[in-house]
Amino acid sequence: MLWEEIIFYATFVISVVIFWYGFALYRRIKGSPLAAAVLFASLCALIFSLHHLGEVVFEVLLMDHVLNYFLEILASLFLLLAVYYVYKTSREVFVA
Repeated sequence: MLWEEIIFYATFVISVVIFWYGFALYRRIKGSPLAAAVLFASLCALIFSLHHLGEVVFEVLLMDHVLNYFLEILASLFLLLAVYYVYKTSREVFVA
């Protein structure tokens, strides 16, 4: 049990670092066509970090699985939006 919590907290910290780096990159390329993709991918990392933290924190609640599934769905939607913006940007680059 202790190793699981260490791994979950480490995953939380790594995801927050990824979010921080992604958001810093977003601020640098704000006017770029890829900015939206970077923003949504960064938000996805943040939501996944909340999901991993939630697996430890929410385990005392009766509906912990529902909250974690909701966070997974939200992160997946942000990742889908990031992929869409990469696709949209690549079409603009290769078609134009």
